Amino acid sequence: MSSKDAPCRMCGAMGRTREHLLPDHWRNEFKTENFYDYESRGPAGLRQRSRYGTAFDERVWVVCAKCNNGWMQDIDREAKTVIFPLARDRPIALSLEAQTLLTKWAVKTTLIRTAFDEKQPGFIAPPGVWSAFYRNRDAFAPGTVQLGMVNKQQWLASNSPLGLAFGANKRSGITGRVGITGRVNVGSFQIGHLFIQAAVYDPEVLPAEAAREVLASVRAAYPGRLIALPAGGKVVPPAPMSHNEARELREVPTIVGNAPPLGGHVGPNAFGIIS
Repeated sequence: MSSKDAPCRMCGAMGRTREHLLPDHWRNEFKTENFYDYESRGPAGLRQRSRYGTAFDERVWVVCAKCNNGWMQDIDREAKTVIFPLARDRPIALSLEAQTLLTKWAVKTTLIRTAFDEKQPGFIAPPGVWSAFYRNRDAFAPGTVQLGMVNKQQWLASNSPLGLAFGANKRSGITGRVGITGRVNVGSFQIGHLFIQAAVYDPEVLPAEAAREVLASVRAAYPGRLIALPAGGKVVPPAPMSHNEARELREVPTIVGNAPPLGGHVGPNAFGIIS
């Protein structure tokens, strides 16, 4: 059975379309070149590669046409009203509604990003995660999405220590990757000056505290650089992080493995890197 003949990972309907990781029309807002660099890790170690196309050309067979062109498209359209100002370094006070839009988008995009590594064991989010998001269409629990600002757009490619990264566009400053800590998938994205990170997990298998602990460990390692969403009220984005901090923050498995336990029954030592 080919990928396009498989069931939709969201709703289960038969037949898939190719979903963009980032909405194609967003390229009009971020002037891009027709190539981007990325790093991949293979038997010979880390290699720098370039390929034709932009970050907006990345697509994967993952959801049906009804999901792709319906409610998922609505999330992209609504979220861009918050994402674009932040990406252009125009920090705005975030209402609870704006925070909700960001969390929906971050979780949806993280799930799609995991599908790019479908052939690598453990990378793609388990079926229960997709169906849970389809039912709720929001972050699975408070504190499982976090936001930061970057004071300098970075043009360097990013790589996942656990596999091929989605890459970075030279001009737009767009990067994306996914890492795994135990059964928690963490997607990290930088769009211009906006840095957003989401933890997704199967709520039927893991407690929400497992995902919150992962992101809390990252915040503890970089105090004052990130805020957890939704915050329960209007918030102002934190002070910008440095170029190097933005790169380091995407190495979630490394950060979690080295951070001290923050309390609770699920600590960093409970998360092993899946390879």
